[in-house]
Amino acid sequence: MTLGVVIPYFQRTPGLLARAVRSALDQTGLETLLIVVVDDGSPHPAKLELGTFSEAERRNIVLIEQSNAGVSAARNRALDAMPDRINAIAFLDPDDAWHPGHLENANIALDSGADFYFADFTRPGVKQTRFERSNIQFDQHVSIDIGTNLYKYNKKFRRDLIQETIVGTSTVVLPRRSLGSARFRTDLTASEDLLTWFCTTTERSQVIFSSRCEAEYGEGVGLIAKSVWGTKRSLRVALDQSIMLKIVSEDAEIDDELRSWIALSRRDCRMNFVRTMLHRLRRLQPVDFDATRRFVKFDPEISVDLFRALVGRSE
Repeated sequence: MTLGVVIPYFQRTPGLLARAVRSALDQTGLETLLIVVVDDGSPHPAKLELGTFSEAERRNIVLIEQSNAGVSAARNRALDAMPDRINAIAFLDPDDAWHPGHLENANIALDSGADFYFADFTRPGVKQTRFERSNIQFDQHVSIDIGTNLYKYNKKFRRDLIQETIVGTSTVVLPRRSLGSARFRTDLTASEDLLTWFCTTTERSQVIFSSRCEAEYGEGVGLIAKSVWGTKRSLRVALDQSIMLKIVSEDAEIDDELRSWIALSRRDCRMNFVRTMLHRLRRLQPVDFDATRRFVKFDPEISVDLFRALVGRSE
């Protein structure tokens, strides 16, 4: 497998990118490995991190520098820079690291016909893995290679992708044919990865996953990780999640059960947005008026919710 690694880079903490790149360079079982790092106007420049590698190692690394445009634009820039010889794409965020054997397992999966590959992962400070929190039952899936912990996903993958958010971006590996011309939406700063995985799969896609933890997530710059309820960032996250859900709801393949779940989830996004706005206004804290304008334009129903909430606040 000739594989390209996409790393969008924007960090303030030294050492994170070097750790991520090292975890990629140390992977085995590949014919060719090309790492494309896009420095998205990072406060701590990527070239300082990459300069720590040997000359031989740097031959496998391409650095692209651009003004800050967001993680989606950085990933898209890396994808567009991949040479034709690359036939599979892996994604790795700069504060995350792969465990040994990740790409070797992905190679086995893609050679077995996988249209999409992912694996379990851990987050700092969280005792359970992502799969444990999602309560994935491995006996409900089809083991394809005893000893490598690989399974064919035997349930509705796209439903679980959206409802359970089972996929961590830093574990995803795709054959290039699956990705095609699809790219990450640059108008979203949250849920853009879920939407991309949804759009690059169908109900007929063969999805293979590993039950092993193959990535360790970090604590670098990240919108979702720092968007706890009540923060200004959480307003943008609620908007982006609602946009993602609306796009998914328009897909002809989804069933009525998922469509109903999406309708309720979008309602939750609206209410979370409104409650956060009130919370911040009461405390004279800044709010994201651009996100508010976009939400009203995208989903006019929120205007009624906002009005009712503001009237109730004034009484």
